[in-house]
Amino acid sequence: MLKDIHFTIPHGKSIALVGPSGGGKTTICSLIARFYDVTKGKIVIGQQNIKDVQLKSLRQAIGIVQQDVYLFAGTIRENILYGNPKATEEEMIEAAKKSKYSFIYLFLTKRL
Repeated sequence: MLKDIHFTIPHGKSIALVGPSGGGKTTICSLIARFYDVTKGKIVIGQQNIKDVQLKSLRQAIGIVQQDVYLFAGTIRENILYGNPKATEEEMIEAAKKSKYSFIYLFLTKRL
């Protein structure tokens, strides 16, 4: 449980959350992206409570780079589509191309 957390990120700036395992970094990122909602207090972006922002719009404005890479149960295609389940085939392949793991692109285009 996080308690008494408050920080301000200046407009247009990026931040990194660093600290020991169990320190709340992932929890903060999950709350900002509304993977789950706060139960007390609020998260405000530009003086607007994130609960009042459309989820799609909010998540399009956020970039999260995880420390660890996760591969969920399922196919490579399902893992890529996790970030955008409604992506077109072309969008999914473009995401694979941008991956540092180029074998995914090769696999999806049946070149591997």
